[in-house]
Amino acid sequence: MRKAIRKKIQRLIRDSLTLIEAFENPLHVFWWDDLKLRIKAVSIAYCARRKKDKDQEMKCLRDRLEVAGSGGEVGELKDRLRELQDQKLAGIAVRARCLKDLQDEKHTAYFFDRIRQRRNNNNASSVKNSIGELIKDEEGILEVYRAFYEELYTKHKGGSDGLDWLSTNSSSDSSQLSSKEECEGSGVVTFETDKMKHVLSQMSVNKSPGPDGLPVEFYKIFFED
Repeated sequence: MRKAIRKKIQRLIRDSLTLIEAFENPLHVFWWDDLKLRIKAVSIAYCARRKKDKDQEMKCLRDRLEVAGSGGEVGELKDRLRELQDQKLAGIAVRARCLKDLQDEKHTAYFFDRIRQRRNNNNASSVKNSIGELIKDEEGILEVYRAFYEELYTKHKGGSDGLDWLSTNSSSDSSQLSSKEECEGSGVVTFETDKMKHVLSQMSVNKSPGPDGLPVEFYKIFFED
């Protein structure tokens, strides 16, 4: 059954790649969210089916033990029943640990007050503009900040525009830029497959590296897909 669910997810990923252009987002965020929802639905259905099969098997084992006599068969039935019960208890322990983690992560009123206090302490209540006037209203403070950074990034110490010195020291042939440099210039982050694979191989299992809940094992198994 595990091989079947693995093949099903692989097929789901391949089919989803054909629809990636339909999502109007340069970083494919919406496509990835949609794929995760599909994988989640398949995984939930698989887990529900396994639970149903195991419950049915446990029922059959109990029925057979009631009518079985003595001998090696009884021992085998008891061992299998004990194995299934241990698996069920392990699942209960995992779910209990997850629920505990969720409860521990809930902020109390105390922590909310600390966060609110820290935010208030980090906010500027007043600021002086370029001519020394003390500005206290929020819009005025934001305008002072905007003017400061606008002057900072548009003027060079030598008196010329801040980008003139960059353009004179850079190559005039823009065709020499690599695709990686172009992506960096446009604010798009590029990832190299070999480096991603190396980093993934160094990650510990039984952990979820992000808020989507997908464990490291998922990325290791389906990385090539």
